[in-house]
Amino acid sequence: MPAARALNLKHAQVFQLVVIITALLSWVIALGAASTSILQNLYANWQLGRSNSITLYLPPDADAATVHQLQQSLPTLAGVTGVAPVSPHQLQEWLTAVVPNPETLPLPTVLEVNLAPTAARPQILAHIQQTFPTAEIDDHQPLLAQVQGAVRSLQSGALLLAGVMLTLMVLLVALTVRTGLAAQKPVLHLLITLGADDALLSRLVTSQVSRRVLTGTAIGTATAVAVTGAVALLNPTLASCLGANTWSTLVLTPLLLPIVAAITAHLTTSRLLRRLA
Repeated sequence: MPAARALNLKHAQVFQLVVIITALLSWVIALGAASTSILQNLYANWQLGRSNSITLYLPPDADAATVHQLQQSLPTLAGVTGVAPVSPHQLQEWLTAVVPNPETLPLPTVLEVNLAPTAARPQILAHIQQTFPTAEIDDHQPLLAQVQGAVRSLQSGALLLAGVMLTLMVLLVALTVRTGLAAQKPVLHLLITLGADDALLSRLVTSQVSRRVLTGTAIGTATAVAVTGAVALLNPTLASCLGANTWSTLVLTPLLLPIVAAITAHLTTSRLLRRLA
């Protein structure tokens, strides 16, 4: 199209940087969105296994009869669905990460108490303390509430970061269109004289900006996918949290940039053309 060849934003220096800057913005947005999804999956998996249980730690020299009595009495309480002792082998595996030669240490007795969602925790905890006053009780619900608050804060931070990236995209596109059309002002007047209307000119500018932004978005998203895949290969725990929702979030969230860029380019071009009229 002759009009498209005549009205070319490449003469604006900032237009040459659109692909690079967009790639950086999309990379940040993609990794931020993926991180929030991974954190949510980590929390959901952890909560699923810990929200309805408490852990009891009994000293190594605990009286065996008292421990047996506690194991027998707990299942009789309303809301207790099971009591399972943690094997010494499992305890040694836990300690291996922090203590050298854990097999030489006296091991405590650890009981995992599974509860129904409607269990009356205060009554159950009171029974444990009455039966075994020296027991260390690890109720996971307060910690889960703290972790949930931390996850929500990180997700809010990621949303704020995405908002900043979109704002930068708006400023970048507005600057690109303004400088590009300023450099092409004689061409604009000529095209208008030859009968080109505002809709055509706006479409020409928007298509040029959109192509550049889409190219940068594809580069940034592909880089984010590669980084996430590489980290997952090095970290099996992280890999277990990379579900379909994470990959879809990683790929789809950066598409906000081309949408915002197209809208901004159209509005900016229309405003500038009205001033020229």
